[in-house]
Amino acid sequence: MVAAAGHAVAEEAPDIKITTERTESRLVEVAVAEFSHEGTDSLGLGALAASVIDFDLGFSGYFKTVEDKGFVAAVDLKDKKTGIIDYESWKTISSNFMVKGKVIPEGNSKVSIEVLVYDLQWRKMDFGKRYTSSLTMFRQMLHQFCDDFVHRYTGEPGVSRSRMVFVSSIRGRKELMMVDYDGYNPRQITTERTLVLSPSWNQVNSNLVLFTTYRYRNPDLYVMDLSTKARYPLSTVIGVNSTGEWSPDGARVAFSISRQGNSDIYIVNADGRGLTRITDLRSAELNPTWSPDGKKLAFTSDMSGSPQIYVMNVDGSGRERLSFDSRYSDGAAWSPKGEKLAYASRVYNNFDITVQSMVDMSVKMITEGYGSGNNETPSWARDGRHVVFSSNNTGATQLYISGLDGKQPRRITSLPGGATQPSWGP
Repeated sequence: MVAAAGHAVAEEAPDIKITTERTESRLVEVAVAEFSHEGTDSLGLGALAASVIDFDLGFSGYFKTVEDKGFVAAVDLKDKKTGIIDYESWKTISSNFMVKGKVIPEGNSKVSIEVLVYDLQWRKMDFGKRYTSSLTMFRQMLHQFCDDFVHRYTGEPGVSRSRMVFVSSIRGRKELMMVDYDGYNPRQITTERTLVLSPSWNQVNSNLVLFTTYRYRNPDLYVMDLSTKARYPLSTVIGVNSTGEWSPDGARVAFSISRQGNSDIYIVNADGRGLTRITDLRSAELNPTWSPDGKKLAFTSDMSGSPQIYVMNVDGSGRERLSFDSRYSDGAAWSPKGEKLAYASRVYNNFDITVQSMVDMSVKMITEGYGSGNNETPSWARDGRHVVFSSNNTGATQLYISGLDGKQPRRITSLPGGATQPSWGP
């Protein structure tokens, strides 16, 4: 995909800088008009473009898009008739920004989109971009624009072009699948024809996915290169090699090896060398997750009787218990900035996603009160503001995404084989 300067791309810093902590009442308003189309829009790409941008910007947690499309269409039509942007009319429906675009067929199944962003306070076009790719990448071009928009006004990375890898049942066998962050374009990526578990996406090399496979009877830890479909073993020690996670620099993997019913945590280099045992306890330790600086591991252990979340240095020293407010806690995931842990905890009868501050140790259940099923296996988006998790609140286990505000999560998969154990990739 090629992104190029549109009509007049503003190179200077934006006039508005949006802080990372915003309440619903202070969300920045954006009006998104249906895109125009050169020629006949038989595929409805103009309306699709506005719909994707509405979703992406709204999901970011920084922006609020105008829901009444009738008002947006009326003002946009007036602009088209006069050839002039009617800033006063736009400001009656959006306080801050307005987005317009055009879809341009390029032949040979290629398409371009031109997007212009207008600052309604300063009554000027703030920036514009042009993206060109194949028609199959149409949604991805729009996601790229939204990531550019979020980064320009917040300085934070957008997640619209990110993807997730997860486990699903295909013809009775567990395989790895991939899906865009908004639930579109699900596709199978492994053909193990057996049981696979615990995928982990390398955040440095986005081509590498780690997983456990039962293909060779022993549960082994393998790596797949998504660009070539090549796969290689990382740990084939006799026992269950599972719950692996890449280190932040992508150079090591922390995982558990279970033998005779007891699990301990190990670290191995990305080439399979240097296997090092980190825990050697009579209790079971598994599900390690790295701190962003690579110096600590949070993990699950039943050393206190019931499974709970602990933290330790990567050499196994300095173990401390973190979770105290539940009967059972498991599957911790460390946020990208290191200030939070997300994990599944059972306080009453079902599991909920709990987010714990690593600063003051306070906890918040972000799925409390949402259904009577189990919410488990959280994974963070790279913005540190959203998590994906699996839930069976509506029957079959599917994937849901949520912010940290406790609002109702959004379901993103509806697959016949279900969806579990997500890993949110770059």
